[in-house]
Order: sequence, then structure tokens, then C-alpha cells
Amino acid sequence: MSDFVFVVAKGKFVANSLLPATNDALALELFNSTNLETDLALDNRLTVNDITSGTSATTVKCDSTNYAARTDASCGTTNGSATVTDTSITALDAGKGVTGSNVPAGTYVGTVTAGVSFKLSSSQTAQVDVNATGTGTVSLVIGGAVPLSGITVTPDYTNDWQTCDANDVQIPFLGGATNHAIGKAAICYDPDTTVSGTHDSSRVPQTGHDFSATPDGSTLIASISNFGRAA
Repeated sequence: MSDFVFVVAKGKFVANSLLPATNDALALELFNSTNLETDLALDNRLTVNDITSGTSATTVKCDSTNYAARTDASCGTTNGSATVTDTSITALDAGKGVTGSNVPAGTYVGTVTAGVSFKLSSSQTAQVDVNATGTGTVSLVIGGAVPLSGITVTPDYTNDWQTCDANDVQIPFLGGATNHAIGKAAICYDPDTTVSGTHDSSRVPQTGHDFSATPDGSTLIASISNFGRAA
């Protein structure tokens, strides 16, 4: 097992890391170690859905407690405000990614008032307000793949390549009741985070990485350092 670039992303992942679209993002997805396909098999998968549900697929997305994405219906957003009303929000959701209508790409759940509301934040670790882009009642997806922040693409003229990097990622309060060992992480490109649903069919894997960890209910940190190079 090793780190690799998915075939579907070859020649593209540096451009995708520059986030060329209006509402696109990179996100970290985790997969269980049990029944994990070989890198050779994973390398040919086209989407996250293909990784877990494609022909002959055996790989299982992380299913430890508090990881799976869920849809919270009837969330209320107000244009120009960071506050979102959501009666399903809990304290364990702080730091998770949030996607859907009226929410800018790369946004996290910030300060939570459980059962009432939460604030949109551009940071996982501190409340940095980011405002909703529209007013209305919407369904938002909370959790699952975690957005990357602080993405950089840096030319290395000495080695004749470009290096892609990002901030470390936190997976909040992962595990507890169910703790399944993790074996692989994939950085994926989401072309439009404002589309409703979990995005598994549109999220394209870019780079795959060995990642060994067993959840225990605490916050798991994925250290990211130069997740991809292109020459």
C-alpha cells in the first residue's frame, strides 16, 4: 500500500487544487481498513460512490460513530448572516463540514447552540464567521468528508515540480460506540458544494494515502504535508 494519484485525476489534481470553479472544494474522505481494495484497484475508481459501490467494490467508507454525513432538513439561512437555525444540530457537530444551498464552499460548523442553531465558520478550530449567501429554508449536509482549508500550490523550481499542501484536518469526536480501524484516506474534488445531497456520485478522488488509525471517540487529526506533487 502507498500514496498515489487516482487515474481520473492524473494531469488534473494541481488545477483542481487551485479551486477553479465558484463553489468547488477539496475534502478528505476516510475508508475502513477491513475489506479495503488494493491501491491498484482503487486507482481506477472514478468517484467516491464508485469506490464503495462500483463494480466489484469492497471498500467501505468510514462507519465509526459520528462520521457519516447526514441531511438536516428545514435549516434556516439568512443572507449576510453566519447563523443557521437547525433543530438537529448537536455539540458533537462542531468542526464538521457543512454543504448545501446558501452555504459557501469549504465551510464548517462553528459555534453550536444545541437543538437551536449553529454558526458557519471558515475555520475548524475557531469561530471565524462566514455568511450565508441566501435566505431560505434549506436541507444541509452535516459531516462526512471534511473540507480542506489553507490549500496552496507552490512551484519548486529546484526539483521541477509543483507541490500541493493544506492545513491539517480534524475529524471531530470520531468513534465511541462503534470504532472501526481506518486504512486509507482520499483527498477528493467536489465541483459544487451547493448541490443538495452527500455528493458521493460527483466527488472525484484526487490522491490516495495510507492512513492507519483506530477511532476511540476523541478528535482524530490527519496531518497533511504535501499531499501531491506534479512534475
